[in-house]
Amino acid sequence: MNPEERCQHWDICGLERKENEGHCILHSSQSKTGGEARLVFQQIFDHLTGKGHTNFQKVIFPRGFEIKAKEFLDVLDLRKTVIENKGILEFKNVTFQKGFLIESQDLGGINILEHCTVVGLVEIECRGRCGQIMSKGSIFHNDLNIKSPDAIGVISIEETEIRGKLNIQAKFISNFRANASTISSILDIQDCMFGAQFDLENTKFSPESEINLNSSYLRDCGISLAGSSVPPILRINGLIVAGQVIFASPFSHPPMKIFAETKPLQLLASEEQISIKNCDLSECCLLGNNFEKFSLANIQWLHWNPMGLSWFGRDILKDEVHVRKTGNSLKIKNLRESYQILKEQYQRKGNQLQAGYFHYGEMEMRRREEGRRRRYFSLEFLYWLFSGYGLGWGRAVGILIFGTLLASVIYWLNDIYDPGHGWSYWLLHSIQVGTLQRPELVPTGNVSKWTQVIQSIWSPLQIGLFVLAIRMRVRR
Repeated sequence: MNPEERCQHWDICGLERKENEGHCILHSSQSKTGGEARLVFQQIFDHLTGKGHTNFQKVIFPRGFEIKAKEFLDVLDLRKTVIENKGILEFKNVTFQKGFLIESQDLGGINILEHCTVVGLVEIECRGRCGQIMSKGSIFHNDLNIKSPDAIGVISIEETEIRGKLNIQAKFISNFRANASTISSILDIQDCMFGAQFDLENTKFSPESEINLNSSYLRDCGISLAGSSVPPILRINGLIVAGQVIFASPFSHPPMKIFAETKPLQLLASEEQISIKNCDLSECCLLGNNFEKFSLANIQWLHWNPMGLSWFGRDILKDEVHVRKTGNSLKIKNLRESYQILKEQYQRKGNQLQAGYFHYGEMEMRRREEGRRRRYFSLEFLYWLFSGYGLGWGRAVGILIFGTLLASVIYWLNDIYDPGHGWSYWLLHSIQVGTLQRPELVPTGNVSKWTQVIQSIWSPLQIGLFVLAIRMRVRR
C-alpha cells in the first residue's frame, strides 16, 4: 500500500484511507450510525479484533455500538475515542485479559453487561460530562478507576463482583448505586458531591473491604450501611450528609470502625434520627452535631488512659483530644453540652458506668471553661482533685488513706503533754476521728485540736466521694 493511500492513523489501524478523505472508516468523521457505513464499520472492527488487534485509539464509534462475545488478550486501548452524538458504548459477554483504557470527551456512557470478565486494570476517563457508567453481571479481578473532572449522571453497579479497588474521582454524581454486588477491597469516592441517590442496598463486603468517603457531600440523600454485611472500615473524615444516616453492623460481627480523625462528620438534617449501632467510634470526631437525635447501641468510644494503667482511664469523644490541644472556648462549650446529652442517654439506659465517663468529661469541660488560670481555683478543680469528678475511686481512697496517715503523724508529733503514746495509738485515733466515732482528745497542742476539727469535717466527705466513685464504677 502506497503511503498516500494510508489512513492518517496508519500506526494505529493499519488501514487505507477512504476515497477523498484522509482517514479510514474507523477514524472517519462521517456518520456511521446507520446504513451501510455502520455495517462496514462493524465488519472491519470484527476483522481487526479477530486478528488480535486491541489498539483503537481515536476511533469514532457509531452511536449505540456494541462490542460483544469477544476476548481481548492485550489491553484494549480506546483512548481519545469518540461516540457519535455522545452515545453509549456497550460491552456484552467480553473477556479482557489485560484490562482496558477508555478516554473520551464525547462519551454518553459505558455499559459493561452480560457476564463480562476483566482480568487486568480498567481506566475510564471522561473529559466532559458523562451520562452513565453501568455494570451488570460482570467480574473485575483488578482495580476499576473512573475519573471525570466534571459530572457523572449515573453510576450503577448491579450483580457485579469487584475484587480490586473501585476508585471514583468526580466532582458530582447524580445517582450512585451498587446493588446486590460484592466489594472485596476499597470503595474510594473522595471529594465528591452526590445528588439524589447513594445506595449500597444488599451489597456484600469482604472482611478486607472498606469505604472511603472523606470530604464528600451527600447533598440530596442520606447513607445507610446496615444489614447482614457492612464494611469493616468506613472513612468519613469531613463527610457532610443532608439526609438520614444509619450505620449498623450486625451484633454477631465485630464493630464497624469509623474514621473521622480530624474533621467531624457533619449532619445537616436536624430532624432526622441518626442511628449508629455496633460501631467503633474511637477515631471518629462528631462535635457540632445534635446528639439528642443520636440513637446509639454497643458503641466503642476512645478510651483515654494517659497513665497507661489497666484500672485507670475513661471513655471520651475523639474531639476531646483536639480540644485539649487547641483550647478553643467555643468547642469546649459544645463538647460540654455533648457530654451532658450522652450522659443522660446512658443514664436512661441504666449504664451508669458509661454515664459516669461522660459525667467526667462534662465536668472537665466545665472546669476548662473557666480559663487557663481560673480552672485551678474553682470548685470543679477540688471535685476533680479529691475524687476525679466522682469517678476516680482509686484517687478517692488514696487521698483518704494519705489524709488519715498525715493526721496521725500530726497528732503524734504534737503529743507534748503525754509523750508515752506511740504512733499506732494516734493512727487509731485518726481513724476514729475520720469515721465520726468522737474519741476524746487528751490535752495536747492547738495544732492537734484544729487537725481533729478539720479531719472530722473532711474525712466523711472524702469517704462519701469514695463510695460515690465505687457506685459509679460497679453499677450498670
